[in-house]
Amino acid sequence: MASETKESSDTKAIASTFLKALLNQTPETLQHDSKFTFSSDQIIALTKECLSIVKEQPILLKVEAPVKVFGDLFGEFKSLTRYFEVYGKPTEEGDIESTDYLFLGNYVDRGYQSLETICLLMALKITYPDKIHLLRGNHEDRDINLAYGFEEECERKLGTDYKQVFTAINDVFDWLPLAGVVDGTVICLHGGIGRTLTNVN
Repeated sequence: MASETKESSDTKAIASTFLKALLNQTPETLQHDSKFTFSSDQIIALTKECLSIVKEQPILLKVEAPVKVFGDLFGEFKSLTRYFEVYGKPTEEGDIESTDYLFLGNYVDRGYQSLETICLLMALKITYPDKIHLLRGNHEDRDINLAYGFEEECERKLGTDYKQVFTAINDVFDWLPLAGVVDGTVICLHGGIGRTLTNVN
């Protein structure tokens, strides 16, 4: 029992470290070249905790309204902080007790702050596993995000240790659910259902 309590405490501690640094940022204070302050070891610890949660989830999530639905973020951390500033934050002081958050994928690439974006989302997932829902988009794929900027950002911000972080985050991506159904009536997924899918099953 003591071991389980310590493990739970360690899990909360690593997520809390990221939340304190990232969740209270504001669009006005952020620059695309802002210094990234986390070490590779901290990020890898965060990914391990997040992976243990998403591995237990079904490929199709069942989500209850009210829910906020977010489309592509593409490393635009400043936009994410703007959303939270305008529409409320997923915190106990905000609306996390009454509202779910559903993110539809494409968290990294193209923007300048993919690491900040995905680290914040993983920290939120660890802290509120039943309220924060992360789906997989087409950029949650190591071949895609290797070519569209995420790997380069990891190398630029983390130096020689970047490959371990790049691999660890993509290991989380491999296990993300593909779709969510809100109140049994609205299906949400990244790129549309396609012609080959005829039912939710």
